[in-house]
Amino acid sequence: MDNDVIIIGVDPGLSKTGYGIVARRRGELSYIASGVISTSSRKSFPLRIKKIYRELREILKEYNPGVMVVEEAIYVRNAKTALMLGQARGVILLAAIESGLVVKEFSPAKIKVAVVGNGSATKEQVNYMVANILGLKGKNLAHDETDALAGAICYLFQNERR
Repeated sequence: MDNDVIIIGVDPGLSKTGYGIVARRRGELSYIASGVISTSSRKSFPLRIKKIYRELREILKEYNPGVMVVEEAIYVRNAKTALMLGQARGVILLAAIESGLVVKEFSPAKIKVAVVGNGSATKEQVNYMVANILGLKGKNLAHDETDALAGAICYLFQNERR
C-alpha cells in the first residue's frame, strides 16, 4: 500500500465520542491529533447528537481525512442505551458520508487483535500499544482517544496485509 492517507478513527459514545487521526506518508505512520467530543447529560438527546455531528464535521473539515473507521456497536444490556448509542453512531456515519469519506467498521475485538494481538485486551493494554506504535509515550490520552486511534491503526494494518 503506497498511497499516502489520513485516517480518522471514531469511538462512538453519547457522553464521550473519541476521535483519533493518523497518517501514513511515504510508508511512515504518524499521529496527527486526537480528542473527545463531550456532551452533557443535562442537555436533551437531540442537542447532544447535534453537538457530536457538528463538532465531528468541523474536525473532518480541518484535517481532511480520506477514511473514517468507526467501532462497531457493542452489546449493551439496556435497550434504551443501545438505541441512543445507535443514533449517535448514525450521525457519525452521516458526517462521514456527507464528507465523502470511505467508511470502515471494525468490531472492538478485531481492533484489539490488530493493535495488541489479543481480542480480549484491556483498555490499559490498548493504551500502551497505541502509545508505542505512535510514539506517544508520556502523552496522557483518554481511553476514548486511544480506542479511536486503535481503530485507525487497525485499518492501516489490515490494508498493509493485502
